Amino acid sequence: MSFPFILEVAMFKKKDFIIIFIIFVVIIGALLFNHFYFSQKAAYVKITVNNQVYRTVPLEIDQTIKISDKNMIVINHGSVHMKDATCPDKLCIKQGTISKNGEQIICLPNQVVIAIVSNQYNDVDSSSK
Repeated sequence: MSFPFILEVAMFKKKDFIIIFIIFVVIIGALLFNHFYFSQKAAYVKITVNNQVYRTVPLEIDQTIKISDKNMIVINHGSVHMKDATCPDKLCIKQGTISKNGEQIICLPNQVVIAIVSNQYNDVDSSSK
């Protein structure tokens, strides 16, 4: 081992450090974006049946919504869950409780979608029109 070899190893480690630092900054930036985007105060529960908006209700009002004797949706303490459904697999019930902007519960057999939307983003965006 000669002295120039040690310098090459040291330079390589410095480049590795720079690459790792850049990757770290990108990951932290993505995590912060994800946190702030999805932590917006969710204000509404948007219920869609057969691709038509069935109801949009405030998340802060506790209530039970029954959809044509097929699904029972419960809004309680700022969160929502599917309490009962006539679908065979009951996956929509197993999805549990949702409360954050962007979260959804989907019942495919009954074509019911429950989505949490915030004040700002409760409408269709311009790119999907």
